[in-house]
Amino acid sequence: PAKLSPAFHYRIYAEVTDITGEVQIAETSVHVGAASMKLSISLDKTIDRKNPVPITIGVRNLSGALVDASVTITVFKLSPPERLLNKRDWMNPDLYTIPEAEFKNDFPHAIYKNEADKMTWKQTNLYSETVLVEGEGKLFADKMSSLQLGEYFVEASAIDKYGDTVKAELYFTLYDSDSKKLAGNEIFWSALSKEVAEPGETVQLIVGSSAKKTKLMYEIVNGKQLIERNWIVLNKGQKVIEIPVEETYRGNFSVHLSMVRFNRLYTETLTVEVPFSNKKLAVTLQTHRDYLTPGKKEEWTIKIQGPEGEAAAAELLAGMYDASLDQFRSNAWQMNLYHSKVQSRSWTGAVFQAQANRYLNNIKPPVIKPELQNYPAINWFGYYFYGGRQYRNMDFSVAGMSAKSQSVEEVEVVDDDVEQESTIPKDDKIPTAEQKPDEPEITPSLRTNFNETAFFYPDLRTDSSGNILLTFTTPDALTEWKLMMLATSKDLKTGTLVKKIKAQKELMVLPNVPRFVRQGDQLVFTAKVVNFTDKEMDVRTQIEFLDAISMETVNIFAEGQKKSSSLHIAAKQNAQVSWTIEIPDDISMLAYRIKATSETFSDGEERMFPVLTNRMLVTETLPMPVNGKETKNFRFDKLVNSGMTMGLSTRKNFRYTVEFTSNPAWYAVQALPFLIEGNKESANAIFNRYFANTLSAFVANSDPKIQSVFESWKQLTPDAFLSKLQKNEELKNAVINATPWVLEAEDETEQKRRIGILFDLNRLANEQQTTMNRLQETQLSSGAWPWFKGMQDDRYTTQRIVLGLAKLNAKGVIDVNADKRQLQMLKKAVRYLDGRVREDYEKLKKNNPKGLAKNHLGSTIIQYLYARSLLIDQFPIPVKTGEAFEYYTSQAKKYWLKQNNLLQGMIALSLNRLSYRNEAEAILRSLKERSLQSEEMGMYWRQQNGWNWYQAPVETQAMMIEVFSEIGNYPKDVEQMKVWLLKQKQTQKWKTSSGTAEAVFALLMYGEDLLANDQLVKVKVGSEWIEPKKNDVDVEAGTGYFKTAWQGEAIETEMGNIEVINPNNSIAWGAAYWQYFEDLDRITAHQSPLSLEKKLFIEELTDAGPIIKPLEDGQQLKTGDKVIVRLIIRTDRNMEFVHLKDMRATAFEPLKAISGYNYKGGLGFYKNITDVSTDFFMRYLHKGTYVLEYPLYVTQKGTFSNGIASIQSMYAPEFGAHSSGLRIEVKGD
Repeated sequence: PAKLSPAFHYRIYAEVTDITGEVQIAETSVHVGAASMKLSISLDKTIDRKNPVPITIGVRNLSGALVDASVTITVFKLSPPERLLNKRDWMNPDLYTIPEAEFKNDFPHAIYKNEADKMTWKQTNLYSETVLVEGEGKLFADKMSSLQLGEYFVEASAIDKYGDTVKAELYFTLYDSDSKKLAGNEIFWSALSKEVAEPGETVQLIVGSSAKKTKLMYEIVNGKQLIERNWIVLNKGQKVIEIPVEETYRGNFSVHLSMVRFNRLYTETLTVEVPFSNKKLAVTLQTHRDYLTPGKKEEWTIKIQGPEGEAAAAELLAGMYDASLDQFRSNAWQMNLYHSKVQSRSWTGAVFQAQANRYLNNIKPPVIKPELQNYPAINWFGYYFYGGRQYRNMDFSVAGMSAKSQSVEEVEVVDDDVEQESTIPKDDKIPTAEQKPDEPEITPSLRTNFNETAFFYPDLRTDSSGNILLTFTTPDALTEWKLMMLATSKDLKTGTLVKKIKAQKELMVLPNVPRFVRQGDQLVFTAKVVNFTDKEMDVRTQIEFLDAISMETVNIFAEGQKKSSSLHIAAKQNAQVSWTIEIPDDISMLAYRIKATSETFSDGEERMFPVLTNRMLVTETLPMPVNGKETKNFRFDKLVNSGMTMGLSTRKNFRYTVEFTSNPAWYAVQALPFLIEGNKESANAIFNRYFANTLSAFVANSDPKIQSVFESWKQLTPDAFLSKLQKNEELKNAVINATPWVLEAEDETEQKRRIGILFDLNRLANEQQTTMNRLQETQLSSGAWPWFKGMQDDRYTTQRIVLGLAKLNAKGVIDVNADKRQLQMLKKAVRYLDGRVREDYEKLKKNNPKGLAKNHLGSTIIQYLYARSLLIDQFPIPVKTGEAFEYYTSQAKKYWLKQNNLLQGMIALSLNRLSYRNEAEAILRSLKERSLQSEEMGMYWRQQNGWNWYQAPVETQAMMIEVFSEIGNYPKDVEQMKVWLLKQKQTQKWKTSSGTAEAVFALLMYGEDLLANDQLVKVKVGSEWIEPKKNDVDVEAGTGYFKTAWQGEAIETEMGNIEVINPNNSIAWGAAYWQYFEDLDRITAHQSPLSLEKKLFIEELTDAGPIIKPLEDGQQLKTGDKVIVRLIIRTDRNMEFVHLKDMRATAFEPLKAISGYNYKGGLGFYKNITDVSTDFFMRYLHKGTYVLEYPLYVTQKGTFSNGIASIQSMYAPEFGAHSSGLRIEVKGD
């Protein structure tokens, strides 16, 4: 509503493109409202009549800018209530049931309605005046001393240009420190004569009360030290207490006031700031500079003075750097050695109040109290270390850069402007073919030093007069410099100076230099020539390009272009000059020299920028999955069809690689060390180590040839121990060292290398004994296991250990009856679980007797039934637990359909073992009907992932294998389900110990013996059969992995036809990789199960807001356009360690140049912005479709290759894709 004078906030973004195509961004805010301006009044709440201060009136528009206005100021004297009123400790009542007269009689000092609100007090108009306020004005100071003591109300009003009235108001109390009379009618009142004081000064504390004979206690506290405590009596007046400010009070001191009157406690704490002004150094720059001249030697005098203006002996840290770097990370030098004291004393009282009720709980669970080592905090020279083993924080400044204990974002910059001296020799004269005999030669000095740091001097010292002489040569960059200085003395005085100074010349030439160019690009090289003088200027410009490696001049100008041109530039104006150049194919680094000269002034610049090849090594991939006992033909369409366009193409073959893994089941064996090498000490982790040791011993003893495979890995094929992240580097788009996953790759490699130790039978026996001892020590007297030793019993941990032992026992891996200690542990744990189920049932009967027929089946109960059904012969159900067991069994038969797949599998197995065959088969049929079949992925189920243990996909698949193996006769289905598990291992690490344990157990203990398959797959490439033994191709033992390659001209199109024969019962997988060189803009798109699509859009501003339109083929861009890059990723399976690289054209400039972690559209990734591309590193890429977008600005004119976007799984490089190449054209405005 207009009567509320609403104001609306708008943020305005401006994108400005200068005449060379460079884009600058700025933003500001404006406010729009019913009134066009606002008033403000500033005045202390308490004013001493002896020291009157003016009322400050401010007039601003809604955006905060000062404006002029005629303001009427009116001063009213207020008449407070005659009754002395206590402060109200609760909200105003909604309903008044006691008559006012009766209330005031019974409660003479209590507030009835709103009589304590100053807005309701009677007002007497004392003064009114209308004055012209020019933005800000100070009024009424001369009339303040003539006013009576009391409470006052000030109102300021003005009429804006639209006729609307705007107002501002405030209340203040006028007192007199020389008077004994209290200004108002209050029970408790206080004021300080000053809030900031120096040692040697005196602060007056004025306290008063309108009540009779009121005792008040005041305390003066300096930090933790009580300086003074006294009681005084106030009798309808005020008293003044003089407080001398001591030197020890620096860092502030406090005054605590406490009194009780009319059954109410009044307290107040007043703080007086006493600054460390004696520790301040004044750093001043005696040499004044409006601006710096690039390349000129400077000599500055810096003066350092003490607190009293005396010459100070001090050290100085001085530095100056390009201020534009603050856009990436702000920088400041600080040395906060002195801090305000913590005032430790105060008085509080618990009187009548309302408080929320609390519940009394007498349950005292056992609590672990760790012993913490605490250390005193240190604060020294701006460094902060916080004691204790849990916390540490650091904030420090070094060498002109500020750093904090957080992740630092990295920006890659082409190294084209950091050298102090040019590598290009400077010739005074440049021969020009077009130069006429009567034309003057252009011979200005060239700017070549573009260092971002002008100087850094860490240890300058003052002379006897407190002066420092600083000399340096200003770098050649035409920019704004940030000067920073930090001075320190031996007695720990400090001072700082921050100043910004621009570097400029009367005549400047400013090229818009690209970050890079590509061979074959056509670039319109533009520069801005600036006339900073007050007169017009005729300027001649000239440019020359050189091969920065050979130092030879190169003629790369487009037809009709000349090296030199003439300009007429008005005073304080600039003009554009440009040259069209064509980038040749035989240059890798390009240098330029550009010069501008007039009759009086001259300027020149010499720099270089990289030339990137327009050809790229493209890797096309063809995944080749093959089922057991299957012959399958594959066609690499891109390779087969390449012969049709070979005559027209610029493509050149590089390498063709075919690889195959004959028995991937061995990758599951290689995952076993993950279970053993865990360093966690939870009961679950200890049991996982026991599980892995026991299963490994069983596997190693099951077949003698398995041991020979392990020995072969150690002796003959050590690459078997490499992480999949480290294998096949030559087939990947990025080396692993250039990704965020270096440590994960090293961890997986180290894990695999320990596999030889893992299958040392003596070691296994010892590890089994050790872990079993640990489990026995951890088990509680109740039979349960805690999560960690020392904690209370944990039901889920206990059930999981019992279930693991039961499964090992059921498959003959262990015999619990043969080990009395193990049998006793299991017996105690089963007794504990039976008791907990009985407690659940009794509690249910007690709390919900009428609802027993409803669904009370939870995941814990289902897991219990599953584990108990495996052990029912060794440990029959106790009589006391029989009723509960029967109840939950009936619940399982009735409500199994409401559970997810893993829990349904547990129920099916439980019911089958308990002789409820019909119900178990019904669940099996339901699961089979809901299964999905894929030739490549096998048999699996669609399910929603979650964080609960029963929602894990790998564990669910392992459970399905157990269900179909035990209940039904579905050997083919079991093998197809094992296919899905192995395919997960192809593209992902198994991350959890529980998932790895369940997957390995299911693969090795159910269905056919996968490790027995030892024949190599037969592969025919074109007309040639690959025979590893005859061709000296290394074959990895166990997995049967081999790889072969053809180079260059040996690659033929018929090699794209591949026939694979798998003689084994298990699946095999492989891939073909075709690598070739091709021009970026001629590359065609390639897809696999992992696909990528790249689109460009132009953002346009409309009345309805910004919209984007697709960039059509042949459509021209113009400088200043905002382009949105859209990358669409599709994958039909879960993947890990995925790298996406999106190349960028020379014309494009990122809107944001800072790398960092992002989370968008359900996808988390690290975004790394380099000079030539934007990289995305995705640790997890789940099945689905994802869209990534980021903005670019068009800053260069010409015709450019935009490159391609490529994506690849670093874990399984056969899954990769890339977009097609694109050429873009940019014209001028």
